Amino acid sequence: MVTENAAVKPNIVIYVNAHFGQEAKLREVQAGIEEEGVPSSWSVGAGDAASLACRGAAESPLGVGVGIGAEAISVHYHKLPADKPLFVLPAGEPGTWRRLGSNAARMVKGTPFRDLAAKETDSGDDDPRRRLTDVVMEIIRERLDGHGR
Repeated sequence: MVTENAAVKPNIVIYVNAHFGQEAKLREVQAGIEEEGVPSSWSVGAGDAASLACRGAAESPLGVGVGIGAEAISVHYHKLPADKPLFVLPAGEPGTWRRLGSNAARMVKGTPFRDLAAKETDSGDDDPRRRLTDVVMEIIRERLDGHGR
């Protein structure tokens, strides 16, 4: 007898409650997860964001689920009580949705969470090369100031 052992790819499971604007929310959440290098899958489900996230976490091989509802977006971890999601945010804005997706992936990776309240800017502050350049420039300025005296 031949048995088929289908390998289940580890991924974050996202459940979406069908509503106007769901595509944009899903796209941003998935982008945040993808930026962290973690795969995801999604399905349509019924319920609020927290219950959808709990369902996703229970089904996810990685133990992390995201629920996207009309009023909120939630992240849940399978080891938490069903009524205690990791994050629940009002619908908010696209940058927040992306950071929430990033935090779901960071839960899997065990890395520090991003600040969900932070506003993204065009200054390039998240770019490590830009931060390194700023530090080097500050050191050079300090050295030059010291030699001019």
